[in-house]
Parts: sequence; C-alpha cells; structure tokens
Amino acid sequence: MKIAVTGASGHVGSVLCQRLVDRGFSVRALVHNNEDDLLALGAEIYRGDILDQDAANNLVKGTDVVYHLAAIISIDNKNEELVFKTNFDGTKNIVDACKKNNVKRFIHFSTIHCLKVTDTNAVLSETNPLISDSKLAYEKAKAKAEELIIEECKNGLDAVILNPTAIIGPTIFSPLSWDRLYLRFIKSVAHACAGRL
Repeated sequence: MKIAVTGASGHVGSVLCQRLVDRGFSVRALVHNNEDDLLALGAEIYRGDILDQDAANNLVKGTDVVYHLAAIISIDNKNEELVFKTNFDGTKNIVDACKKNNVKRFIHFSTIHCLKVTDTNAVLSETNPLISDSKLAYEKAKAKAEELIIEECKNGLDAVILNPTAIIGPTIFSPLSWDRLYLRFIKSVAHACAGRL
C-alpha cells in the first residue's frame, strides 16, 4: 500500500512516517522546508507546497491513502493570511487532488480548537458543532476545512477527521517547544513535590 503524508517533518508527521515505514508501507513524505531528518526514515521524500495544486496532485498520484497533517498552528493573528491559506486552501488542494486521483481514504488532522464549547462542564468531542465566530485565522480555517471535507464526503470522498489537542511526547527529531515547556513544568512540579515528602 502506498501512503502519502503531508506535514511529514512535523512532530506527529515524522512519528507517523516512521511507524508506517516500520510496518512495511511505502511512504511518500511531503516536506516544505526541512527534509534532512526525514532522509533516514526510509520514506520517499517529495518536496513541495500544498498551496501549489500541481504539487498536491503529484504528491497523491498513485497513492492509496493520504494523511494530511500540514498546517500552520497559530494562537494569535500573526501572518493571518498565510495561516488561513495554508490551513484552508492547502487542505482544499489536497482534497481536490485526492478526488482527481481516486485516493481510497483521506485522513485529515484538524484540531480541537475548531469545535465550539457549548458547556464548559461537558466533555468536548467531535459531536460538538464547529465554531463560526472565532477571530483567530487558525480556528476559522480549520473549521472551514472540516466543513469542506464533510461536504465532499457527501460526494464520495472517503475521509476521516481527527481533532487532537496539543500533542506532547517522544519525537523522532529534536524536542519541539511545547515538549520542552511541558518537560520543564513536570520537572518543576516533581521537584516541588519531592521537597514536601
């Protein structure tokens, strides 16, 4: 089985590529900026940009499954236009490429941040409605991308949408800023607790 992965050089993308290769799948990894670390994973490296429709088509051509993880995560509105374009237009390009190339399954990594909180005491899940009034480009783009994918499923796209929150844990490459922040926090809490025992 041939699998394409966008966002392959990110935290989740790199771990996913390694696991897929380890299980014997043929993996084509899309990288936009940095491919050096991925070369050792045993995946086919494809350089490109999801904002380029031709690159999206070439990436998914001949693949059975596409994992779409490429995104710009933003908790403010710096680079608002690029954040929206990458997270919505880029997703649309990959979806269109999957349809054009008859990809069997499209797996989209969205975010918990595009789900509306209706009750702060209730569990937030994918059954919550999508947000419609966020001021953040990241949340708006991710919600619009989900709407697009849900609509395309009515037209025959076989898709799965995942809504993770902040992800921490072992990485294939150097620890990311979130990981370093959480590790410092955990160590400081452990140190404080040890002093009380």
